[in-house]
Amino acid sequence: MLAMESPTSVRTSTSCNALLRELQQIWNDIGESEVDKDRMLLELERECLQVYRRKVDEAVNAKARLHQSVAAKEAELATLMAALGELNGHSPIKSPLGTAIISSCFYLYFSASQFENKLVGVVE
Repeated sequence: MLAMESPTSVRTSTSCNALLRELQQIWNDIGESEVDKDRMLLELERECLQVYRRKVDEAVNAKARLHQSVAAKEAELATLMAALGELNGHSPIKSPLGTAIISSCFYLYFSASQFENKLVGVVE
């Protein structure tokens, strides 16, 4: 499988390479031993992996919360559809009314989430 690099990943890679070259130049200037250089590079790699792991874990949790939210909204929609008498043998999600309600629910949910994020940013 071919990995596609985004412009951001290319810039990040270039920045990391530039910083690594600068670090290696500093080590050469101060006469750092090869053993110490290797130890520091391993430490940098370990720290980078920890940061990536934390970010992946955060993304996994966000995805799980989104799936839970969607499931809750679908249950809420089914309740609303049943209350409106729209629930018959067909899936309410596939009906035009169900689609419109889902679209509205998602719009309202994400609008509220964006407002909440902006509010948290102002408070911090």
